[in-house]
Amino acid sequence: MKYVTGMQALNIQCPLDTTGDWHPFTTNWDNLHFQESDDNPLKDFGIYKTKIPLRKDDKEYFVADHIRACLDMLQNGDYFQPEGMRKDYLDDDPKFDKLVFPQVVKLSELDNFDKIVQFFEREYKARWFRFAKSQGGIYELEKTSEDD
Repeated sequence: MKYVTGMQALNIQCPLDTTGDWHPFTTNWDNLHFQESDDNPLKDFGIYKTKIPLRKDDKEYFVADHIRACLDMLQNGDYFQPEGMRKDYLDDDPKFDKLVFPQVVKLSELDNFDKIVQFFEREYKARWFRFAKSQGGIYELEKTSEDD
């Protein structure tokens, strides 16, 4: 299924009731950024159907929620835009960890998985390390972090 993702999806209020991004009026809504879910390791996780408020049409689109939009950017090798996702886009709410972290594991076959893991080490620190350890070690844990 084709769905809207990336920064556009972060600028649409989603069912998670998270902040997302806060620049909807500077976003180009004429050219939507679509991805295909069928060939994605996350399949249909985090995709919902909605109208896009700042679009001129009254059509409903499939859209990535804020978690999925961030994970899609990371899959695509964009580590800059989702930076701060834990605090800025997902409101630093630990309840979302149990949604986010298992999805990251599904990305383990991607060529850039090491970079995605590095992103989560920086972004989530001890919360990520605890999760990885609870999974029997997603990768070699050579570091420890005191920061939550």
